[in-house]
Order: sequence, then structure tokens, then C-alpha cells
Amino acid sequence: MARTALTLASFLAYFVMSSLLAPIGLQLAPLAQEFGLELAAVSAVFGWLTSGVLLGALLAVPLYERVPLRPLVAATYALLAAALWLLPGLADSHALRWGLGLVGALSGIGLAGAALLIAQSYRAAHRTSMLVVTDASFSSAGYIIAPLAGWMLASGGGARDIYLVIAGLALLIALLTALTAVPRVATAPTPDTVARSARTGTTLVFWLCALALLGYTLGQQSLLIWLPTLLTTAGTVDSAEAGVLIGRYWTGMFVAQLLVAVWLLRSGTVLILWLAAWGTLLGATPLVLGVPQSAFGAAMLIWGLANFALLKVVLGFVSDQPGLDLTRVLPRLLFAATSGTALAPVLSGFVAAQFGPRATLGLALGSLSLTAVALTLAILGRRVQGKLSIGTEEPS
Repeated sequence: MARTALTLASFLAYFVMSSLLAPIGLQLAPLAQEFGLELAAVSAVFGWLTSGVLLGALLAVPLYERVPLRPLVAATYALLAAALWLLPGLADSHALRWGLGLVGALSGIGLAGAALLIAQSYRAAHRTSMLVVTDASFSSAGYIIAPLAGWMLASGGGARDIYLVIAGLALLIALLTALTAVPRVATAPTPDTVARSARTGTTLVFWLCALALLGYTLGQQSLLIWLPTLLTTAGTVDSAEAGVLIGRYWTGMFVAQLLVAVWLLRSGTVLILWLAAWGTLLGATPLVLGVPQSAFGAAMLIWGLANFALLKVVLGFVSDQPGLDLTRVLPRLLFAATSGTALAPVLSGFVAAQFGPRATLGLALGSLSLTAVALTLAILGRRVQGKLSIGTEEPS
């Protein structure tokens, strides 16, 4: 029962994080009109959210090594619920920047805690699979929250009203965590495995995977922010239709993640990682180069499917060694992924201001190309080290 409650809390933590990111592409235009700003300037406002997530992910590294896991997660999400409840009432863009920054920092701290709750509640044979299922929860927010936010906007609601829904979910996470003991079934690391874990963080394979995660989240978020914005400002679709398109992407991600979670129970991570590394790049390419309006929904769905739960598969690829100190490895990899998410609104906004909004799609494709190349080198590097080989590694 305890593990079920904590698993639900972990899934909801990823749902909340995705819920904060999924509607951004729909919020840019109405917030620009509300505050009298250019689209690129509003994108920079959301940079405070993602930069806050980055700060939170950075703070999570020492925090979870020093503070007990359960009370830290519970307190973090209680504060997050309060901060989210206040966001719709902030009067101007300057106050919204600080509010989003606080929300992002708390989310970054909480997300690392959710990954650790899963890691400490499941044994190694199921850990990577369960981490992938948390990504399915992340994706489900995309096809639930984005269309909901689009419907709220189309019905005359405010661009920030969606935060009230997310606040209720954050409060539920706080309650589930505060009232449940952590099972801690994972084997505690010995001093020898802790030393090996520290060395893992300095290997070339680790840094290639960290670079790949940065490129992946930077490319993903840049495309999800600016593609809907370009379509709505051109009059191709309205807000509700744009929300549905974003939802199609997350639907594809959700289906792929469930399939990958089952696959990982029977096989290792390397073959899936090959597919994910190049699938996410090839799936995004038609969206950047241009597809007929009638094919946008299918193209977004295919891109989501082709991601193959990349982020969590990378975590499993790096951390599948027995006895690894996950409190060291997981927060550092999540920090790398969060760095790309944090950079996306700021860097894509700069590109839009300098070269025009369509240039942001090129930024997205270049970032995903970096991911494919970095993961290919990481897989080859691991094979050279003799630690894994395609088709013969032990299940994660």
C-alpha cells in the first residue's frame, strides 16, 4: 500500500511538471496581448519558469544527500501548491517572472525527489521500467492539460487559470508523501559502489548522455513552444486546435512509453536507445520542413511515438550497474535534462528576435541532431568499454 501511494505521488509529480510546460505554446499569444509585449518577450518570461526548474534541479543534488527524502518532497509540493494558487492573481509580467521562477525551482526539487521515490521503492529489475512509466505520466499531462488549457482559453478563461488545476494536484502529492513511509527496498550502496558511482559521473559516456539529454529537452521544448505559436499567429489553427495538436504529440509519447516499459522488463536498454536517439530526430524533421495542414495531427502523433521514452531510457542506460548510488547519479542527469528545458524559452526567444520565429524550428532540429549523435557515441563508447553490448545485456 505504501509503495502504491508513493508511486502515485511520483507519477503525479511528473504530471505536474509536464502540466506547467505543455500549455506554454498556447499562453504566449494571450499573455502578449494582456501585457502588451512581443511574443519573444513573453517567451523570455517563461524562461523564468524553466530557469527556476534548472535552479531547483541544481539544488536537489545537495539537498537529497542531506535532507530526509519524504519530508523534503512533502514540504516542496505543499509550497508549490500555494505558489501555483497565487499565480493567476499576479498583476504584471514582472511579478509573473518571479512567481514562475519560484514555481520552477520547487518543481525542479520535487521532480528529483519523485525519481528517488521510485528508485528506492523498486528493485533494479523493475526500476528503469517504472521510471519510464513516470514519463508516461508526464506525457499524459500533455494530452490532458494542453487541450484543457486550450478549451479554457477558447471559452473566455484567462491564460493562467490552468495553474489552479495544477495547484490541486501539487497539494495531493504533498498529502500522499507526508502520510506514507518510504519502503526503501533497493539495496543500499556500499562505500565501494559509492566510489564507483562517483567515477561514473566523470566518464565520457556519462557526459555524452548528459549532453544528449540537454539537446533532447532543448529541441523538444523549442518545437512545442513555437510550432503552435506559428500556427495560431498565422491563422492556420485556433487555440483549441493547437492544444489538440500538442495533445497528439503527448498521446504518441504516452503509448510509446507504455510499450517501452513492458519491453524493458524483457530486454535491456541499448536497442531501445538506438531507436529513441534517431527516432526523435527523424520524427521531428517533417514538422520542421513542413507538412500539409491535414497531416499535422498524424505527424505530431508519429513524433511522439518515435521518442521511445528517450529521457528515462537514458537514465536506465547510465544507472543500470548494480549497487549504484542513485542519489548521486539521477539528480545529475536530471539536471542536464532540465538545463535544456530551462534554455528553451530563452534561447528560442533570442533566435526568434534575431532571425524570425521560423528560425526556432531550425534550433529545435539542430538540438535533436546533437542528441542523436551524442547517444550514438555513448552507445559505442559503452561497447568499447565492454560493459554492454546490443542484445546481450542484462535486463535493466
